[in-house]
Amino acid sequence: RWVTVYPGAETATKNVEMGSGVEEGIYVTQHEKDNYEKMLAFVRPVREFAQSRKVTYITYHYWMFLEDWDMQSCTPSNLLSGLHPYEENNPNTVVIDRLDLYYTLNPDRIPDAVFVGDGYDDVMNYYIDQFGFTVTDEGEYGTILTRI
Repeated sequence: RWVTVYPGAETATKNVEMGSGVEEGIYVTQHEKDNYEKMLAFVRPVREFAQSRKVTYITYHYWMFLEDWDMQSCTPSNLLSGLHPYEENNPNTVVIDRLDLYYTLNPDRIPDAVFVGDGYDDVMNYYIDQFGFTVTDEGEYGTILTRI
């Protein structure tokens, strides 16, 4: 018999059913459901601003793009391996190099809006410095960047 399920808590505590989104039908804790709903509400402007339907999510919540089935993902992968919270002595150099190569080869894939999760300041600064993105909103889950 299963006692725990990735991620996190014992199965007995996962007694709240997700009612919508990509996690519809999955049982989670109330805390997980609340966080999921708050995070999706926070990133809603990413979807609303993306006039050309091009978005990027820089986060370990790689499932977030699945909520945007009608959008075009503008990264080489929604699961950017090697992505980790920024530390001055351990920057996301490999991820930034891959993004830079990807956009050099695919300039038509430069997004209109980017969600950058907390802790990825170096990647956020790459979008600001390289493409002229501006910070539209900052919150407990991360930062939303847009470009005109």
